[in-house]
Amino acid sequence: MIPVNPTALGESVHGERFYGTLQEAAETIDLVNVFRRPDAVGEAVDQAIAAEALALWMQLGIRNDKACARAEAAGIQVVMNRCISIEHSRLMR
Repeated sequence: MIPVNPTALGESVHGERFYGTLQEAAETIDLVNVFRRPDAVGEAVDQAIAAEALALWMQLGIRNDKACARAEAAGIQVVMNRCISIEHSRLMR
């Protein structure tokens, strides 16, 4: 897990410091889990494309078709309007 939150710079979670952007992380980004309003998804997509992320997941209630089309055009797999925890539990039954 690589926490990215520009408003939490200088803080940490589980010993991992927050980054301001995806590009600041020195590691490969497998999945960008977006907890933002639908109108802010475009910025997350721009960062995911720049970081060459493999997948983008938008949580329950979050959908932005235009931004996601850009991500898919860049080769990023996209999931919209789904809770990652609910889907994990469902698949592990």
